[in-house]
Amino acid sequence: MSGSYTVHRWLNKERVLTAIFSLWTILWLFFLIREDKDGQYKTYFKLLTSRGEEKKQVIYGRDLIGFSEFCKDMIPAGQTYEIMGLGDYDVDKVRLRYLLWPARAEDGDTDFKITVDPGIKDVEGYVRLVHDGSKGNIFIKKDRL
Repeated sequence: MSGSYTVHRWLNKERVLTAIFSLWTILWLFFLIREDKDGQYKTYFKLLTSRGEEKKQVIYGRDLIGFSEFCKDMIPAGQTYEIMGLGDYDVDKVRLRYLLWPARAEDGDTDFKITVDPGIKDVEGYVRLVHDGSKGNIFIKKDRL
C-alpha cells in the first residue's frame, strides 16, 4: 500500500502541470535564441508595424512587387504568360502567378514570356519589353506587336 501511495503523491495534477510548463518554457527559450534566427525578428516586427503597400513589399519583397506591377501593366487581362527560370513549386513563381491575376499562366506557346532569371536576355520568337531587368524580363510574342 505504501508504494502506490508514494506514486500517487508524485503524480498529483499540480506537479505534472508544473513539469510540463517548465519543459515547455525551456523549449521555447531555446527556440527564441537559436542561431538561425538572424534578422527574422526585425523582419517580423517590420511586418507587424507596416501598413498597405509597405506590408506587401515586406511579404513579397520589393523586387518582386515592382517587377510584378510592371508585368501586370504590360499583360492585358485574359492574355496568357509563362514564367521561365523558376521551378514548378518555387514560392516566387506562386507569388508571381497570384500577383498577375487575371492573366492566365500556361506552358508552351503563350502571348508573353516572363523570365525571372535576369541572365536570360532573348527568347526565340519573342521581343523583350523595356525593363531594368533587375528581377527579370518580360517578352511579348512577335506576332502580337
